[in-house]
Amino acid sequence: MSTEKKRIVWIDLAKAFGMIAVVIGHALETHGAMYHFFYWWHVPIFFVASGFFIKPVVDNQWGGPFFKRRIKPLLVSYFAAGIFLITLSHFVQHQSIRYTLKYYFKLLLGGTLFKPLLKYLLVY
Repeated sequence: MSTEKKRIVWIDLAKAFGMIAVVIGHALETHGAMYHFFYWWHVPIFFVASGFFIKPVVDNQWGGPFFKRRIKPLLVSYFAAGIFLITLSHFVQHQSIRYTLKYYFKLLLGGTLFKPLLKYLLVY
């Protein structure tokens, strides 16, 4: 009896196509039509492809089990990589402590995702 999982070829191809698009998008130096074309769809393709494989939450248990198994590992990886890269950048590029602290704060906010909200809060 084999426990090997079957691969869905079109999902693998979509993910590969998306990865190639990400590389091309980041390699483009100018923000012209090709840049906007790639950035228009390369991230959504990952959301769609990964959505096929998310397991439904059983008995509406969004709290403890879901957080422990799905969210916590992502948050730990995000903060560990962010802290490492910001600290490395501080020492390699000889940045000021104020500049580095600004990026630690941005890491807590999720980069630039909450920038409009932060501007709103600072104004009022």
